[in-house]
Order: sequence, then structure tokens, then C-alpha cells
Amino acid sequence: MKTTLSILLVLYFQMSFTHGKRDFEINLDSINCTMNPKYVSKSEFYIDKTMKHPQAFADIQMAHGVQSMTYSLKIELLKTNKDKMTLIDIKNADGCAFLDGKIEANLINIYRDMLAEAGNLPKCPIPADYHFVFNNVTIDVERFPPFLPEAKFTLTAKTTADKEFFYTLQVNGSIKKK
Repeated sequence: MKTTLSILLVLYFQMSFTHGKRDFEINLDSINCTMNPKYVSKSEFYIDKTMKHPQAFADIQMAHGVQSMTYSLKIELLKTNKDKMTLIDIKNADGCAFLDGKIEANLINIYRDMLAEAGNLPKCPIPADYHFVFNNVTIDVERFPPFLPEAKFTLTAKTTADKEFFYTLQVNGSIKKK
């Protein structure tokens, strides 16, 4: 009987912590993107910090079609005690599988889903005249693990298109207790 009660209590508290409101927020501080002019004729990125939760915006006009893509993604945390921690370090992954939502990694899918919900994420092949628009990209902390340490973070994405440089994206932000 005590064992059953203990198991039920553990499950209850685990569910309470994993399904409750997160006690942290994720803020976006800056976004920088360098794009290959062969592939992109126009690009604009910015963060609107006037809202309670900063939102990112992007407007990208393709100049050349893309048949295949690869990407590398690295997310590093710099904790308040100055310890550096690599959260994700993916190299040369299939960019078309990312666009199609066929990636098995949860954190990658969180990132992809945020983009898909905020704009018109294409599928491969990407036509030469494709116009990406992402409005109000916000970070829903309820999608993340129940605990993330207070830290500054850098997300760096490097992408190739048809084996040539396509773009590099760097996003800086912070994770803070509410």
C-alpha cells in the first residue's frame, strides 16, 4: 500500500511540474542573418521589443531555386556562473527533412513548428520566386522542457543550398526566471 501511494505521489508531482506553467521566460535580444545574394534577392530580419514578449519578423525573397539543403545548428548556453553548455550541436543535417517536419529531435521540432506557425515554411524543392514571410515569431515556453537554467544563449544556424553557402543565422537571447 505504501509503495502504491509513493508511486502515485511521484507521478502526481512529476505531472504537476511537467504540465504546469513554466517558471521561466525566453527573451530574444538580437538576430543577424547573412544570406547568399545568388539565392536571395531581398531579406529583412528584426525583433519587435515593444511587446511584452519580443517577437521576431522575417521577410525573404528567393532569387534562385533550391533543390537540396543541409544545415548545422548549435545552441549554446552561458549560465549565470559563466559555465558554457552546448544544448544542441547538429552538423550537416538534411534541410529538406527539417522543412518537411521529418526530424526526430524535440528541440528542433519546437524551432521548426514556431516558424511554421508564424509563416509560410516551404518544402523542397524551393521555387526561385518563393517569398518567405514570418510574422510574430514568439517563443512558447510551455513547449520546452520544464526546467531550463537561467542563461544567455546563442543559436547559430548555417545552411547550404545545392552544396553552396545559403545563409548563416545567429539569434542571441536569454532565459530568465519570471
